[in-house]
Amino acid sequence: MTFKAAMFEQNICNEAISGFSMGLGPASEVSCMGNAFVIRARIAGGRVEEAWSTGRIIRDVEWLLNGRVDERNRPAFTQRVNSLCNDGHSLAVVRTIEQLTGTVPPEKAGLIRKIVQSIRILQEHLLHFYQFNLTDWVDLKTAALAYPQSTYRFAASGFDGVFYDEARSNLKKMIRERGDLAPAGHPEYRGAAELHLMLYAHSLKSLKIQSVIKKSLKLLGCDSNSYMAYQVGGVSPNLKLDEKKLRQLKSYLEECAEFINIIFLPDLELLASAYRESYSIGSGNSFISSNDFNSSYSSELLYSGGFHDFHKCRENVQENFNSLRLNYSISEELEPHWDISDQFRYRLNPLLLGPTFKWPASNFSWLSAPRYKGESCEAGPLSRIINLWTFGDAERKAACERLLHNFEIKPALLNSTLGRLVARGLETAVLSQEIIEAVERIAVLPEYEKAFISEWSLPASGEATTATEVSRGMLVHSIRVENSQIAEHKYLIPSLWNFSPKDSTGEPGPMENILSGLKVYDTDYPLEILRTIHELDPCNICHLVFENADNGITSMAVPK
Repeated sequence: MTFKAAMFEQNICNEAISGFSMGLGPASEVSCMGNAFVIRARIAGGRVEEAWSTGRIIRDVEWLLNGRVDERNRPAFTQRVNSLCNDGHSLAVVRTIEQLTGTVPPEKAGLIRKIVQSIRILQEHLLHFYQFNLTDWVDLKTAALAYPQSTYRFAASGFDGVFYDEARSNLKKMIRERGDLAPAGHPEYRGAAELHLMLYAHSLKSLKIQSVIKKSLKLLGCDSNSYMAYQVGGVSPNLKLDEKKLRQLKSYLEECAEFINIIFLPDLELLASAYRESYSIGSGNSFISSNDFNSSYSSELLYSGGFHDFHKCRENVQENFNSLRLNYSISEELEPHWDISDQFRYRLNPLLLGPTFKWPASNFSWLSAPRYKGESCEAGPLSRIINLWTFGDAERKAACERLLHNFEIKPALLNSTLGRLVARGLETAVLSQEIIEAVERIAVLPEYEKAFISEWSLPASGEATTATEVSRGMLVHSIRVENSQIAEHKYLIPSLWNFSPKDSTGEPGPMENILSGLKVYDTDYPLEILRTIHELDPCNICHLVFENADNGITSMAVPK
């Protein structure tokens, strides 16, 4: 059973991130060389009857360092854990050590960290839509049929008909060279041909903004090799950020904000208008987020952190949103008590029909079932937007209200497959303005407040746990030190919240929950499932296995 290649033309760079497994038959052995998720879905009557989320990942990182110390004879900590969110892990480690040592970074360092953290979230949100998962919503063959001048009038984006004509020509060339690149006629694609061509064309334009984002990060000493903005006690003293660089940084950020407000948000509004029925699927989760993002002008936080119980507040997002306390409210079940049927699926028993999955080493842990006060919770941009809507100040809430007015929806509809995408748009709008204000604040700081880093010393023993918001959601790090060395260093990534399995009480994880009942038009091309899973943004490769209850056939979704 295979997907058509079209689904993966825009997803090609994402296959190692959240793409689906490459080509083996249903009775094959799949070798998982690194972190990997396996999602099994039982289909009956054209709908997902039940879903199971499992997989194996590396969890503990103290073994990477093995008691190493730095030049000052302090425990060495890693900035990289070989994941998509290395920068997020770096910030989480820094914050955990600062909590352990009681270190408070200078204001300037806090503002620089906020800018870098926000830029990375903007970068990920734009990549998520325009590069990684665009063909969840865009039919490339339909786009190739659109008239450029009609697209120009439809888009009202500032680009002329020539721009859309060139984009269509590039698309047609790609179709000729790559063969059957689009699933022609799939009923879950919506909207006029002009919508599809517009979004494809703007995905090409978004690549320029990605270049601008990389330039802004480089100005802040952050690239794939090092994050100077994330040092214990503040930021690296080697980071040079004079007035000229600040002006250049602000110029880059203003260019990003212009793209978000003039291109990205209008694109989402037009897409949402065509796909309004997707507000009615993928709902039912509760949400969790952490305290994060200091204000540019005070100790106030952009996100106050909390738990949002969907079941108690279906109509009003401001009810029953309780304060999150990480030190006692989070539990993590490593080996839930499942019945034999679930046990076989969650532990990928080889007696199951379908492919078998193998990992090369024993230090890969099975996905656990993290819970907040016994509730499975979704993490990510939607969680943060609900947090902002509930606890944000009047100005920020008014900004969200204006944006939601443009989408012609109430906040409750954000709890959906399409709502998760809209939430990314809302967050980019908020953060793009926040970081410009942070740059302006740095520029006017008094000279005595322009220090980069605070001194710190590590106690002989102690432990601390902190949470950091990254693009995919809440990232928790916990470090324990004994005899001035790392004794334990664990982390709980956003995908462990979103893709957790059923727990011992029978409560499904967030992904399992929102897939249940989802209609599937064609298991050869499960567009509805892909959209829903992608909007939870898995951080590892996913293998999708179908159990067809109607014909008894088990197969694996495989792109060509």
